[in-house]
Amino acid sequence: QLGTEVVRLGAKFHRAPGVDEAGALVATLAEPHGERVGFERCAALAGLRLDERLPRARGFGHDGVDPVSLLPVMAQLSLGIAHADLAVAETGSVAFYSSPGLERLLSLLPQTYVAVVRAENVLARIDDAFGHFAARFRHDHRAPASCLNIVTGPSRTGDIEATLVVGVH
Repeated sequence: QLGTEVVRLGAKFHRAPGVDEAGALVATLAEPHGERVGFERCAALAGLRLDERLPRARGFGHDGVDPVSLLPVMAQLSLGIAHADLAVAETGSVAFYSSPGLERLLSLLPQTYVAVVRAENVLARIDDAFGHFAARFRHDHRAPASCLNIVTGPSRTGDIEATLVVGVH
């Protein structure tokens, strides 16, 4: 159902049978973008071997760099690759909880975003997302995130003449 909803929303959906295949698929998607690719360096994506597969791309780590200083760099990227904390099959959404990391910037600033979601983090319903996040923070023994971002489909807007424009940012 997730793939059906994602495509219905006007986005593209790909599924890989394993981590190595997912890394190869992401590299194939990134190739046309050349050096204008940025990816998140994190444990969730480590198995994809993006440093090795995308030597011309720029990796952004959770290394204490002020994300604001990276805004001009990320705004020049044509493709951002980052993990999403979960996906919701009934709506075709991906979700991120707030963190000091860069995954939110890589999903918003480049023209195109590739969300990488592990199969076990695909939930059936939107209601399940809230329970998932609560359980995760209880398991990690920390306070819940201050923000949960749920993104559904490509960005879009309508001007004063009600003309719909898709892919606004």
